[in-house]
Amino acid sequence: MDYDDRFSLFVCTSSDLICLTGSNTDLTVIEDTTGYETTDENNLSFKELGGIASTNKYLFLSDTGNNVVIRYDIAGYVNNDSALKNKRNYIELVGGYGDTRRQTKFIRPTKLAVNSNTVAVFDSGNKVVKLFDEEFNYITRITSINFNVETLGAMGFDPDFGSLYILTYKDVTTNDITNRITYLYRYSGDSFRFREKIILDDKLALNEDIVDISFSGTDSNYWYFATNKTVYKKFKTRPEKVIGKYRSERLYLLNFTVEATEPSTINNRWNFTDVNFSHAQFIWNLGTQFGQAAASDQVNGLLDSEINSFSVFQSTSSYDKTYMLTNGRLYFFDEPITASYQRVLKDPNYTIYGNQGFSLNPDGFIQQSTINVELHKLINDILTLKNNIVGRFSGTYTNDILELADYNYNVEFSKFITNEIENFYVHGNEENLNGVLNRCFKLIYELQTKLINFVQPDAKPLVQRAYTNSGIIEI
Repeated sequence: MDYDDRFSLFVCTSSDLICLTGSNTDLTVIEDTTGYETTDENNLSFKELGGIASTNKYLFLSDTGNNVVIRYDIAGYVNNDSALKNKRNYIELVGGYGDTRRQTKFIRPTKLAVNSNTVAVFDSGNKVVKLFDEEFNYITRITSINFNVETLGAMGFDPDFGSLYILTYKDVTTNDITNRITYLYRYSGDSFRFREKIILDDKLALNEDIVDISFSGTDSNYWYFATNKTVYKKFKTRPEKVIGKYRSERLYLLNFTVEATEPSTINNRWNFTDVNFSHAQFIWNLGTQFGQAAASDQVNGLLDSEINSFSVFQSTSSYDKTYMLTNGRLYFFDEPITASYQRVLKDPNYTIYGNQGFSLNPDGFIQQSTINVELHKLINDILTLKNNIVGRFSGTYTNDILELADYNYNVEFSKFITNEIENFYVHGNEENLNGVLNRCFKLIYELQTKLINFVQPDAKPLVQRAYTNSGIIEI
């Protein structure tokens, strides 16, 4: 949207579509409907809604009971057009009853996942995932997962690399002990032909059902999946590894003082595992009652709510804005990423000028703006490379040789730029151009040096063997 603190949210139950708008201080229900269209002329009702997904232009719903997937234009929710403001416009649907051989037919379509050009539909009755473009033209189907054995939990498209993530789980009993095993399938390449299968190390409880997948908008090495009990944070580069998890019962606790005249203390427990949520701007709506209400009334029902959906979006402030819906509660807050701004470099995704990108003409008149354009190219390249560092190789010294064993994330991004960004450019009132350029290039060189040091191997702090003679030192 045009404003950083505004958002639109679309939620469905089995029978209703709920459209909301909100900000950091309010939440408004625009529409709560059971109909295919907003207008009264067409009163066709949803039979049984199974899934919901959206882009910044379209909203997709699966009507499981009618075996169709519907597409709406929701641009009016995000572009502030007064004529279209907060309206959903029905465009088309695809489907109807049909077995797996029918490309555009379904038996009970449920889970959905979308990106800017692809729609994934879980055809639960046919036990297959079908993929379409956003105009509902058929692309392919995914049949390489045995959904007779594994339960599909959630699907999502990686916004940086376009791959499709599918999470499944199954219960495995060994020596009378039952564990819930979680599998990640990643599909990429032409028509999603390349498949990876990864067993996640995260241990799910037997009553945990996977409900959502979401991806960081600012850190392209982070993704999340949520169960009805827990949110798990993951690395794309090492998806099987455990980073941290955030239990729903620890999200929001209130510490009330004994004296009624003293203010209450809000204890934000989202930072329970210490993963850069310590300054989260935590806000929740729907039923908040402070003031004179009894403490027991305020916290009643908060500690055992189940998570229904979890989504992460990039805000214009370069923060990840998180939206989480539980039973009767909507949580939305920002995740600070100052110390965890890590991306994965991929040439088509980022503008890198390189040494071929400079365009100073020695025969032309060099103005302040011309110089600043070239300085911008230098700085942009440095920042792009910095934002795509995903870690450092690490290891130990063995016989004075550094042996690389793994890589870590020990990179202090907060210390990268310590000067105001204006100091890297030429100002209109600066007459001593030689001195100004020396200042600019000195600061740029310091950034380049820091960038090189960021990716130096990270040796563990072990004391090395000293090259001195053993025994008594004579004086």
